[in-house]
Amino acid sequence: MQKENNGKYHEKESVNPEEATKTLSDCCTDQIITVKDAGVVGENIPSVNGEFEAVSHVPVEGTSEKGDIKLSVSEVDATVQTKQELTPESKVHGNINEIAGNGHDTAYEFLVKWSGKSNIHNSWISESELRTLAKRKLENYKAKYGMGLINICKDQWCQPQRVIALRVSLDEVEEALIKWCGLPYDECTWERLDEPIMLKYVHLVTQFKSFECQALDRDVRGNRANARNRQELTVLIEQPKELKGGMLFPHQLEALNWLRKCWCKSKNVILADEMGLGKTVSACAFLSSLCCEFKINLPCLVLVPLSTMPNWMAEFASWAPHLNVVEYHGSARARSTIRQYEWHEGDATQIGKSKKSHKFNVLLTTYEMVLVDATYLRSVPWGVLIVDEGHRLKNSSTCFFPFSSII
Repeated sequence: MQKENNGKYHEKESVNPEEATKTLSDCCTDQIITVKDAGVVGENIPSVNGEFEAVSHVPVEGTSEKGDIKLSVSEVDATVQTKQELTPESKVHGNINEIAGNGHDTAYEFLVKWSGKSNIHNSWISESELRTLAKRKLENYKAKYGMGLINICKDQWCQPQRVIALRVSLDEVEEALIKWCGLPYDECTWERLDEPIMLKYVHLVTQFKSFECQALDRDVRGNRANARNRQELTVLIEQPKELKGGMLFPHQLEALNWLRKCWCKSKNVILADEMGLGKTVSACAFLSSLCCEFKINLPCLVLVPLSTMPNWMAEFASWAPHLNVVEYHGSARARSTIRQYEWHEGDATQIGKSKKSHKFNVLLTTYEMVLVDATYLRSVPWGVLIVDEGHRLKNSSTCFFPFSSII
């Protein structure tokens, strides 16, 4: 078993990523990503640290030297690279069949993503080895993509977005559970902190520990400071120093003061500035004020359309990086991972039972998730509710109204 930073243990042994490609028969491939001429290792092609995305997962059967194995196949695009010069026609049509038919014997290698490992551990496998390891998957790949020139490389899939847990492996190596940019929470993987990519993102580990300390501080502080600061409200003449994204416009500072005043009087309000005047930034500044100035102990819920969630996350990261903002959406497995690691101390089965403060300051989710996971969301003692496109609250006939009236 392995011990996490919070003193809990997990029955999972660490696996050295360097050994992932040493014994192919002992590994399960997650997806075939791309193919190349085996004679051109590292030439104009993604390296073993290539970044690629899975679109959907289809279970198929594969075989290995040690018997049948179950593989998780992802339907992906592919890139083909060869050492021969492509003719103008083949470049246009993205086809290397012409090259393959010129009498040259060409051996190919395929870039493979391994099950349970992130894209930074992708590795090149020869066609003969892959045929032994995952014959049907190889055939499915060829049947769907052939040898077409298709590029799917995205840098963000190999960029850590945040650390959501820490642990120490049996060999005394620190590991972090990484949420990758552009990938859902069910694609999180454990990575050693001495990995080259992790050495570039040490600040994410520091941020994680800071958020943990903030949650513990809220446990100790309670609501004592909250009650006192409500009685000491002063009008802000200048922008609060904790806002880092730039300078608020005068109308945004006015909106911030108005929201603070209404909150102190427990009044529900509508911020109805015209489109393009920065209502999202005003909302971020208001939530920052609640946490930093009034030191509220309860988390805030922000409901937005899924299409605007990236913009909300970007504004929070820019203006209020000190807030622990968690996006809550995705598949059932992804949401379960969020509840287990991002919700509060303890596992997902204890949600609603724990007396400890929640880890996040702000939970950013969609209207659909409110209906799907109402049980979990109702268990949280929300301090503030912000609704983007607030017209959804206008009458009790909407699906969302019954839940919002409970908040």
